[in-house]
Amino acid sequence: MARDIAVVIPFFQREAGILRRAVESIAKQRDVDLRRVTALIVDDCSPQRPSADLDGHWEPLEVRLIKRPVNGGPGASRNTALDALGDEVHLVAFLDSDDQWNDDHLAVALRALASGTFFFANFFQLGAQQPAFERAGRIRISDHEHLFGDCYRFRGRMLDQIYIGNVIGTSTVVFRRDAHRALRFATGFRRAGEDYLMWSSFAANNAVFVFRSTPSVIYGKGVNVYAGVTYGTVAHLARTREEIAYLRHARLRFPLAEATQAHIARRLKHLRRLYWRSFARLLVHDPLALLRDRGSI
Repeated sequence: MARDIAVVIPFFQREAGILRRAVESIAKQRDVDLRRVTALIVDDCSPQRPSADLDGHWEPLEVRLIKRPVNGGPGASRNTALDALGDEVHLVAFLDSDDQWNDDHLAVALRALASGTFFFANFFQLGAQQPAFERAGRIRISDHEHLFGDCYRFRGRMLDQIYIGNVIGTSTVVFRRDAHRALRFATGFRRAGEDYLMWSSFAANNAVFVFRSTPSVIYGKGVNVYAGVTYGTVAHLARTREEIAYLRHARLRFPLAEATQAHIARRLKHLRRLYWRSFARLLVHDPLALLRDRGSI
């Protein structure tokens, strides 16, 4: 039987046990023949060795490990995996190494993808008691076409949804490779926005989006290059610069609606103000750090 489903896991962690939980959640998938599935783990020069979490037997699930020569961030790691896939792989899923799937996530995704090319699902953010769709209030289920059970075909302009109120969580995504084989993450935005730009590329590539309203992924705690930076630090300045850069890039690259363009313009204005307030705070408290930080907006 061909292993035609690949689960791509970028790995950079400092604690043991985190990756094992993610892979176990794949191995526990029901109503899917795991002889079809490969978990493809990309070691992004992680300080915690992935092999420590992968000892033992995972059959019938196949677990493969690729080691990157230099650290490139999660987008570069996912691209490394996408470039390594064989022609037999027709479906690709993303799972971050600190997140876990519910045991029916993959089966529901495969069924929904009979009606689309890109699947995403509701999920629980780290520490949240309320699912992401309900917590953010960004999607009204009744606006979309019912397919079966708790699955729907997205109706509307996903390009604008992404920037007005993104509803796509990376660890929930499964897509049909035949429809979107050439797409890759923009690795120049490793601190902010590379996921938004990737989903925008899918939308521009005429993806048919289908989704599940029931949460089927739980986000966990691990190394996070996007969140957890402290205001008034070099890391905060770097993240804010990249958010400004990716929003500028999106405005130029994608045919966004006028209202979305205006929304992004307001966001950019806010980010510039935030950047300079953070810069001033750092200038007072740690001016030497600014000398080491050569970024600019």
